[in-house]
Amino acid sequence: MSLDEGDNEPTRFLQNFSAAVQKTIPTIHLDWLEPLQGMEPGLRVTWLPVLINEISERAAPLVLVLDDFHFIRAQAILEILASLLDHMPPQTHLVILSRTDPPLPLIRLRARDQLIEIRAR
Repeated sequence: MSLDEGDNEPTRFLQNFSAAVQKTIPTIHLDWLEPLQGMEPGLRVTWLPVLINEISERAAPLVLVLDDFHFIRAQAILEILASLLDHMPPQTHLVILSRTDPPLPLIRLRARDQLIEIRAR
């Protein structure tokens, strides 16, 4: 998923993120995402456990790539991704490409040996 400034809007980000997952796993059931439009900001996070459960039911590996992540600054999106990182199924990997360190719990991921970093040097 290639990101830009417009993806800082949480509803747009969630719709695009979910569409990327569905493109990769066409059999995943994401019909429940239609109500995201106009959803209260605090309720957007409720879709995450459903998405995680849908991904968990698939045995195939899944790699989600977020390119140009340095554009993302919306706290709601960062909280959702931090929660996703904490609860991701083992067959799922999140690749974040960014010009800066993302404001995510990197220290915790390093401590758990759940982070691989590739830097310019």
